[in-house]
Amino acid sequence: MDVRLAVPTLLMTVAVVLTGAVDSALQPGEGFTLTPRQGSFALVSLSGPLGESPSLGWGDPPQGTRGFVLVAEDLDAPTGERLIWAVWNIPAHARALDAGLPRVAATEEGLRQAVAPDGLPGFLAPGIPAALDHRLRFTLFAVERPIMLRSDAIGGEVMVAASSAMRGAAHWHAGGGWAR
Repeated sequence: MDVRLAVPTLLMTVAVVLTGAVDSALQPGEGFTLTPRQGSFALVSLSGPLGESPSLGWGDPPQGTRGFVLVAEDLDAPTGERLIWAVWNIPAHARALDAGLPRVAATEEGLRQAVAPDGLPGFLAPGIPAALDHRLRFTLFAVERPIMLRSDAIGGEVMVAASSAMRGAAHWHAGGGWAR
């Protein structure tokens, strides 16, 4: 490779990593972003024993998308407890996921949910102490083929399957105290 091209390429890569623009670089296609809906990320509604899954919305995905997979990670949880939610079989025509999905392996609408670190399927709400300082990352994968997993799949298995079928991904971060 020509040195005149290598140096600018290296500098651009470093700049992208240092500015945190990696998330937006993973969003192929205008409008494919993931955002909270209707104030669903309030500390009271999202954390503790009565916490429920949040409501999320997104724009049009990349062409060829056949469905979606949503994964939520607690970035500050102990190792092995980071993946707190994984949902697959979200239809390609969907542009939102409503709050309060029941903690079941399969919903009436056909959505599938992985087993959370507490041994139950569905969204594992962080406790209030964790909600005050933990960061959550929600990743929506646009996939090119259906995800076929067992009914007792865990979050890591869903993440691997989604990554292998991915056409694009969008992220949304909630910081300590759910302020961002």
